[in-house]
Amino acid sequence: MQNKNWNLENEWLNEFAGTFMEQTHRLVRDVVIEPDDDCLVVRGNARSYYAAQLAVHCVRTFNRNGSRFLMTRLLLNVNGRPLELRLAHPVQGPRVAATPSQIRTRPRELTCIEPSPKLPHSLRLRQPS
Repeated sequence: MQNKNWNLENEWLNEFAGTFMEQTHRLVRDVVIEPDDDCLVVRGNARSYYAAQLAVHCVRTFNRNGSRFLMTRLLLNVNGRPLELRLAHPVQGPRVAATPSQIRTRPRELTCIEPSPKLPHSLRLRQPS
């Protein structure tokens, strides 16, 4: 059973990686995609915020009908400036390292937070009020 889940996860990751490179028109360079608990982490370098917008659009459209992860963290370096984005998804099929108590049913949104010295351009998710 574990082998089957590992194969499904690998297949999903390969499909996502191909779609990400295609939909961002290779404007995001040095891309590293790795699973981390219930989160998919995508790291890369972008020359413009337009490339970051393409990355967000790709993540949202790819995961529109469900994801194997609860969230995707985009950790992009845009012209030497760090940008962290966290995008939540509906989960479909077997989740990766998730427990039922971790499933969030309320919709999430992307909002700005106070910039920190480490990440001057960071965003995070918050529950809508």
